[in-house]
Amino acid sequence: MDSPGAAGDGREVTAHDATLRVWLERAVCWRFASTIFRAPTPEGLAELRMLLPMLPDDTRDCAAPLVDIPFDTWEGEFYRVLGPGGLPSCESSFDRAALAGRGPLLAAIGGFYQAFAYDPDAQEREVPDNIAVELDFVAYLSFKGAFAADAGLQEELDVTRQAYDAFLRDHLGFWIAPFLDSLAATDSVPYRAAAAWLQHTIARLAVIPPV
Repeated sequence: MDSPGAAGDGREVTAHDATLRVWLERAVCWRFASTIFRAPTPEGLAELRMLLPMLPDDTRDCAAPLVDIPFDTWEGEFYRVLGPGGLPSCESSFDRAALAGRGPLLAAIGGFYQAFAYDPDAQEREVPDNIAVELDFVAYLSFKGAFAADAGLQEELDVTRQAYDAFLRDHLGFWIAPFLDSLAATDSVPYRAAAAWLQHTIARLAVIPPV
């Protein structure tokens, strides 16, 4: 963003402020999404409640009902809809080239994770190309982008931006739409609502000016 604007309280918003805000909004939205699609835990539900007020205004309203769903409901629906025998929730399930073997795909994804010191094992019980892990990685990149923007580390910011764009283009971005469409077609009220929220949020993030 090249030009400053004005905040709601009349304060001048500099290009630095605007860039930082974009990365923070991305980070919070992607982290909220990742947490929704992880195996539910009481801690995860508490994190959703913590993140909710940080979401941009136009994504917060339809996210609010998600945090009011009881933990037992989330847990039961997760294992019914996304557990063994449920809907595919990994990139390799949507990539025809991976049908002959997941090795090259996982190596490519692992290259991104390794380059940015991201540990996918922190997402318990999930494979590296699982939807929750890939969402968490773009959240992680977004937090790194926010840090670099705030610290004025332009080279680090450029590298992070390039990786963020490339990962969305080559990995998460190409399969998340059909995944969410399949989720929206289920009879799961919580996950249909989660899919609708993320579809709306992705559309919003896509129109954020480049930073």
